[in-house]
Amino acid sequence: LMPNPKAGTVWDDLISIIKELKAWKFEFKNDKQWNVHSIVGKLSFGQDKLKENILNFVKTIKDVKPAWVKWNYINTIFVCNAMWPGIKLDIK
Repeated sequence: LMPNPKAGTVWDDLISIIKELKAWKFEFKNDKQWNVHSIVGKLSFGQDKLKENILNFVKTIKDVKPAWVKWNYINTIFVCNAMWPGIKLDIK
């Protein structure tokens, strides 16, 4: 894909984009089956930081839940590395 201002991949102000990237701003979208895929960190972050990132991500997903959605919004969560199978997390 080519850089596109609508997608946020073209910037005019270098200082502001550096601040946004340092703040770990990211966007996420669901696919047709309502699956959300996102990066929550790297293995080098360590267990505590990854756990914090996952909990914050789940909280964010719950916070943006549309009011008209009446069903269980999060059914399962899997964490995976690029070359490893996913690990199902207990979301209770």
